[in-house]
Amino acid sequence: MKISNVIFNESDHTYILDGKHLQGVTGILKRNLFADKYADVPESVLKKASERGTAIHEACRFADIFGLIECDEAGHYVALCRSENIRSIANEYLVSDNENYATMIDMVDENYNLYDIKTTSVLDEEYLSWQLSINAHLFEIQNPHLKAGKLFGIWLRNGEAKLVQVRRIDKETIETLLYCDQNGLPYIVEKPANVEDAIQKLSDLEQIIIVQKAEIEAIEKRQEDLKAFLLEQMEKAGVKKWETGNIAVTYVAPSTRTTIDSRRLKDEEPEIYNSYTKYTETKQSLRIKIK
Repeated sequence: MKISNVIFNESDHTYILDGKHLQGVTGILKRNLFADKYADVPESVLKKASERGTAIHEACRFADIFGLIECDEAGHYVALCRSENIRSIANEYLVSDNENYATMIDMVDENYNLYDIKTTSVLDEEYLSWQLSINAHLFEIQNPHLKAGKLFGIWLRNGEAKLVQVRRIDKETIETLLYCDQNGLPYIVEKPANVEDAIQKLSDLEQIIIVQKAEIEAIEKRQEDLKAFLLEQMEKAGVKKWETGNIAVTYVAPSTRTTIDSRRLKDEEPEIYNSYTKYTETKQSLRIKIK
């Protein structure tokens, strides 16, 4: 597995790459999906729970690396890994897209399954699913030759350890979430219940539609400009075809295209027009026009 160049500052839990601060996964989830997750919990309680969780994470990592058990939770963690035949190959493995995001994966096993250790009073499997799905996405960006395996939570609570597998959210959904987060756009999760709700959701998404349409048009314009430049250069050099490992560019000489004036044929020879008319069913669709 590739080692990231991102530097993790443990004192303030920040990720830095070439002087740029990258965002962590917790912030993504809080901004877009779980804003009210701990809204009713006092700050002092959250701080204490965070300190406890950090200490247990460290003890589990220490147990994996050195085989020494410093607390009961670490002992339960080791016992669970043994009973489930989990063999760690990396602890606190830092992954990043080297542009916007970075995070730590608590543990990776020999089959590239990803694990996150939880010490909360209640295990939020939906939150864990989103968190580990983003982790898996960043893992595969950093290691394009590897495929992340299954996603698991290890819940250490009430004197025991529990292994919980969570679903991996599809790549397209995760990429959409990250795109919205990067561009300050709303991310809509739930499906609309009725037409009025759908119209409201569409209104909420209008900025995403506008931005993406503008990006597509800009890309198409650059593509046309590049094609015009290549055409000019290939004509000057007398080159008919140019190939790389990914694309083939072929020069197409000017020619005369033969077509039928269907409107004139319909007006002057309607019987002939009708006898050769072909009808094709089309699927329903939605046309959205940017004003």
